[in-house]
Amino acid sequence: MGDRIVVMKDGIVQQFDTPQALYDTPVNLFVAGFIGSPQMNFIDAVIQKEDGKFYAVIDKNKVAIPKEKWEALTPYVSKTVVMGLRPEDFLTEDKRTKDNTLDVEMNFSELLGADYNLYMYLGETRITVKIPATGTQPEKGPYQIGANMDKAHFFDPDSENVICH
Repeated sequence: MGDRIVVMKDGIVQQFDTPQALYDTPVNLFVAGFIGSPQMNFIDAVIQKEDGKFYAVIDKNKVAIPKEKWEALTPYVSKTVVMGLRPEDFLTEDKRTKDNTLDVEMNFSELLGADYNLYMYLGETRITVKIPATGTQPEKGPYQIGANMDKAHFFDPDSENVICH
């Protein structure tokens, strides 16, 4: 693999950077979806400010946003943004809290050797969650998963540019 990659769309350079920087800090939705397999989950979320804290409201779920992202998200309070979470940026049961838990419906699990890809619905949005293949195979039905909001990316829905990582 090269030490620098150019990601282009319709002949226009979107981002030129190291593979790790493209993965960790994509400049827009196109780059975020281009890098990574399975690709990043894109979830519509309404930014809410309550009691001096920021939250992402998704369907009937509300997850706390880390303080480092608040300033960038201030212009988006009460607006819908696109939140991006990579499949591996979900937390195991022991790391879930009331501030990062999402209610989902598991539809299908796919064993890939050392990992499972879990295909779930968060409201009407289909998401993919990647977990280690330990223990028994996950079954269809309702689950609660934790979102690692330190790893969440937020994108402007109109420009598709990143708001913050």
